Amino acid sequence: MLDPTELRLHKSESEVLRFAQGEGFLQMSGTHALVLVDEVFPIDELDAGTIADRLREAELRFERAEADSEEARQAARDRRRYEAFAKLA
Repeated sequence: MLDPTELRLHKSESEVLRFAQGEGFLQMSGTHALVLVDEVFPIDELDAGTIADRLREAELRFERAEADSEEARQAARDRRRYEAFAKLA
């Protein structure tokens, strides 16, 4: 299970592509790895203002949701995602 974080793709020793990734999974098969994430954005395209707005919305949804509800779990996931993306923006 992968948490929201920075994902780096090393195309060569000198070329590294950086992404903000949402939740996902890593599957290993022999010498191959498969990364499945729910969303990914190039870090240089992240907008700090938009991320801050989405984080506030997630926090409000979490506060309004009933404890242990699916709505609360989704809001908590969104909050973790946007907190991670805010650190990268």
